[in-house]
Amino acid sequence: MSLRLKLVLLVLGLTTTLLGGLGLALAGSLRSWTTEVVDGELTRRAEVLVHEVKFEHGTLELDDDDDLGTRGLPFRVESEAGAVLLGSEGAWPAESLSGLGFTTTRSRAGEPLRVLSRAFTPHHGNERLVLRVAAPLTGISGLADRFRAGLLLALLLAAVLSAGGAALLAHWFLAPMRRLSRSVDELEARSLSSRLDTSGLGPELGRVASALNGLLGRVAVVVDQQREFIGRASHALRTPLTSILTQSEVALRREREPDSYRATLESIAAASRDAAQLADGLLALARADAAAPAMREAVVLTELAAELGRLFRPRAEASGHRLELEVPQGLVLQANHARLRELLDALLDNALRYTPAGGLVRFGARAAGKGVVLEVSDTGPGIKPEEREQVFERFFRGSAAAATGQPGSGLGLSVVKALAAAEGGTVSLGENPGGGTLVMLSFQRE
Repeated sequence: MSLRLKLVLLVLGLTTTLLGGLGLALAGSLRSWTTEVVDGELTRRAEVLVHEVKFEHGTLELDDDDDLGTRGLPFRVESEAGAVLLGSEGAWPAESLSGLGFTTTRSRAGEPLRVLSRAFTPHHGNERLVLRVAAPLTGISGLADRFRAGLLLALLLAAVLSAGGAALLAHWFLAPMRRLSRSVDELEARSLSSRLDTSGLGPELGRVASALNGLLGRVAVVVDQQREFIGRASHALRTPLTSILTQSEVALRREREPDSYRATLESIAAASRDAAQLADGLLALARADAAAPAMREAVVLTELAAELGRLFRPRAEASGHRLELEVPQGLVLQANHARLRELLDALLDNALRYTPAGGLVRFGARAAGKGVVLEVSDTGPGIKPEEREQVFERFFRGSAAAATGQPGSGLGLSVVKALAAAEGGTVSLGENPGGGTLVMLSFQRE
């Protein structure tokens, strides 16, 4: 159901309810007022007749007013047994009446009739009699019928006018929304730099348009980052793939000595390792970017340190590094165990690759207020101060990579940052007193 139709139905329902209730109230007031008027006339007629009815020479008659019985509302005087003793012509019910007070009945012709019955004792008489005065309600009933018909006509007219007015108002009020909708429909992925025009939309739709403009700005930033990432990834993959293709084609042009084929295959293998490492980094980064909230558990950090020791200590000993694991007892962190292991594996792998033989690689953990800080440090060449803002960018390789000649794709710290963010943590660089690099991961304990 459209918003316009909802608005029309709402206004129509409110109008019908309001006017219908008002009409019922007016009809009740009219009925009450007309009844009061008729009852007043009946009461006045009865007061006059009570004083004018008397016994004279054993006969019941009106006192000195022969016209009283012919003008005014019809009446009759009955005995307590119901016998009519005196009366005037007029509309009376077919059946006999009983009881005193006001009553509404119908005449022999079926017309509505209001009757007042009153007990009295006439002058010069001892017998208690009943005076009944009647008033036809035909005129009043016709007035009520005309009122109801007029009320129904007014209600129908008001319903039509209110529905039409509501439709016009809806068209007028929804015009800015239609314009905003058309503007949104005209947006394309290639025109994310354009923004919606907020003029003439009013405060409510203006806030909606401003929120959409903010969303467009954030989406544009993400799209630009994705485009830059794809371009960089394509460029990074093109180098090893081109090397593999070129060396393969050169080696196949003519017959060569076995040593020459071996050298070519070793070069191809090295380029293939670079491509595989880059592909692994891209996959890891894609997983990190798409990381959804995962099930968390209580990770005992001493047990995590023992796992890291079993994995990296043989490698450290083989390359001549010292590996230290310093985690206090009882320190627990609520995190996804696999994700936490993955980012620590990446940090320790970087530290071992960039630290010269005989250097120290250390993993530590400490409580910090309501949180936990994990630290991975090394005594390698470190990161220059002017490069610290860039090392977490994708595909960035600092001067340490060039100085040590270590292969890589420049994605390691980007993956660490994305994984830490997925766990609700932050990653930063600190000052290592012994030189080298210090990476700190900060998490809140739940």
